[in-house]
Amino acid sequence: MADIILLSAQGRMLLAVAEDAGRPTAQLAAAAGMTVGAAEAVLAELVDAGCLDTADSSYSVNSSAQVRLSGERRMAVGAVVAAMLGGEGIGSLHATRRDVVRARLLTAIEALFDHGETFAGLTVERLISEAGLSRSTFYTYFTDKTELLQELAADVLEELLFDAAAHWWERDRIASREELHEGTRRIILAFVKHRVIMRAMSDAAATNAAIREQWGGLMRESAGLVARHIKIGQAAGFIDASLDPEATGTWLNWAAERSLTMLVAPSTPDDAARWHTVMTDLYWNVLYRGAA
Repeated sequence: MADIILLSAQGRMLLAVAEDAGRPTAQLAAAAGMTVGAAEAVLAELVDAGCLDTADSSYSVNSSAQVRLSGERRMAVGAVVAAMLGGEGIGSLHATRRDVVRARLLTAIEALFDHGETFAGLTVERLISEAGLSRSTFYTYFTDKTELLQELAADVLEELLFDAAAHWWERDRIASREELHEGTRRIILAFVKHRVIMRAMSDAAATNAAIREQWGGLMRESAGLVARHIKIGQAAGFIDASLDPEATGTWLNWAAERSLTMLVAPSTPDDAARWHTVMTDLYWNVLYRGAA
């Protein structure tokens, strides 16, 4: 079984509609307001994490499996489904119409950006047409496309910053290059998974003040966490003591972001493996090798 996963809005919807055992992908996707392709990707994650069982191309809920909701809060899948279906309004658990609309808009954004669309050129009309939503439905939940992107990005950044990357920078010690390689693997997988939203945020930051503020805050927070890891490592003797923690953390953070966006996200699997090795070597040689 895979690690306990951070349950997304799409995952919550699919778990809720999968409560009736034996429903195939197409039925689950339709009930959750998602495309079949988007549903397949989320269903695969849920199966890998043990949240869903699959047989004969249909799915059923594994009620005893554990998921993570936010931070360190964990809950059994059965309790998550019961809360949603019971309409108890338990904050992040409750599957609302907004979750469905947001999931459909995310699927539409991913499709449009994969075909060359940019955030600056994307109109609300083009977006809702791709998502199959009315103009009134969009504006019921979002003021404009900027608010939508900020909300989508907040979910993505929580997963990337506090889930995938934390496997590396929250450790008390990096004992080997292999251990570091596993940490960078998680970062790359999370970034590739959300490459469209990350690229949209990066591109939009150049012209949109609200996005630029959110993006800048993310980069500062991420750099600060790397700097904190460097300070801890220097005090413990496993990171080069001559490094400037803040400057090194900032430089490494921006180097990683640009490399992930421009090189890793659009690459083939073989090329992605090469960039993964380069990323590991870069961090190892800059941070840890000098302390060996």
